[in-house]
Parts: sequence; structure tokens; C-alpha cells
Amino acid sequence: MSHITEAKEHLFELISDLNRYAEFGKISASVLHEISSPVTAALLNLDDPDEASIERAKTSLLQLNKYIHAARNQLRGYSCQRDFNLLSQIRDIKRILLPLSKSYGSKVTFTKCPSCRLTGDPARFQQLIISLVTNAMDAYPNDSHNIKPNPVRVSFQKARQVLIIKIQDQGQGISSTNISRIFDPLFSSKPRHENGLGLGMLIAKDTIEKVFHGSIDVASDPGAGTVVSVKIPVN
Repeated sequence: MSHITEAKEHLFELISDLNRYAEFGKISASVLHEISSPVTAALLNLDDPDEASIERAKTSLLQLNKYIHAARNQLRGYSCQRDFNLLSQIRDIKRILLPLSKSYGSKVTFTKCPSCRLTGDPARFQQLIISLVTNAMDAYPNDSHNIKPNPVRVSFQKARQVLIIKIQDQGQGISSTNISRIFDPLFSSKPRHENGLGLGMLIAKDTIEKVFHGSIDVASDPGAGTVVSVKIPVN
């Protein structure tokens, strides 16, 4: 078990270093936001150290390396634009989301993913989908008495040369007043917003438009839930 303890200590040191760098302006808050999901997933898997959990932790740490590499390129002004397979990216996304969804008390379901290729940075694509799904899990109140897991649905539709990805929750929804501010920096309407930076939707919009040349739309019914629709051109 000592190697697991050492791995967890290494992750906590990494988080501490990243926070110090952010305080001194060496990395942006947005980079911290994107790196947080694979770090959290790795820590959650290491809390339950059976063989399968350790393998999932390794996957999360490999993704963390990719995210850090993408963040470095972003800060240097580089862009890793290339063709990539959608199916392989969704498989990695599911591995990272599994422990996160358990910790949120959520159940994330994916519809059948079409076989297609996208152009852009695959690490940024994973960051994008994981961030949007995490937002959906955050849409529910923190109710420890809730027996049933909170549902989040990720669906895919290929219409001609466009991939449509929808992330849907049945949470508290967003008021018409707040939805007009959904892409404002440091704004959050989530019940657990004190744990976030209020940057998720702003980063998502920027990534979709600048990296994948797509668009994002948010529709919400207060008390019934929210649907985030992402449209990305396919090859």
C-alpha cells in the first residue's frame, strides 16, 4: 500500500504547486479548472485501491499528463490541431467520469456514439466534455438523503457534416435572468458554486469556437433541468 500512499502524496503536492503558480500568475485560473478533473478522478480511484481502481487511476494520470501538455502549449500560444477518432476519446472520457459521477451521486449515461473524426486538440476535447458533464452533475442540490443517483445524459447525433452533442440534466435549472450571463467570467448559478471558479462555461465556449470552430447553446427550464447543445463540424 506504500506506493499508493506515495502516489496520493505526489498528487497533493502537484495540486499545491499548481495553486502556488496560479497565485503568482504563472498559470491561469482556466488551466487549474481543466486539470482538476483527472486529478480528482485519480485520487478517488486511489481511495478504493483494488486492481481495477488502480488501472483507472493510471488512466487518469495519463490524461493529466496530456492536459498539462495541452495547457503548456496553450500558454505558449501553440495549437495541437489534428484529426482524431471520436470513439477513442469518448472511451477515455468515460473512464475519468466513472469515479467522479460516484462522488457526485450521479449516473452518467451515454447514447451510442457515431463513428467519425474531428479536427482539433483531442486533449481539449476531453476537457470540454468532462467540464460540461461535471457542470450537469453540479446542477443537483447536495442532498445526502437522495437514494436514486442523479441522472445526466450525454447524447450524440451526426447530421450531415456536423456532430451534435447534448448534455442533459434534470437539476434545478437556470432562470432566464441567469442564463443570459451563463458565459460571463466568474459567474455560476450552481448550488455548489463555492467549490468552482465560475469559468467552466466561458472556457467551454472559447474552446468550441476557437479550437473546434463550432457553437454552443444552452436551454433551461427552471425546476426541470438544462440541456447544453454543442455543434462541431466533422471530417
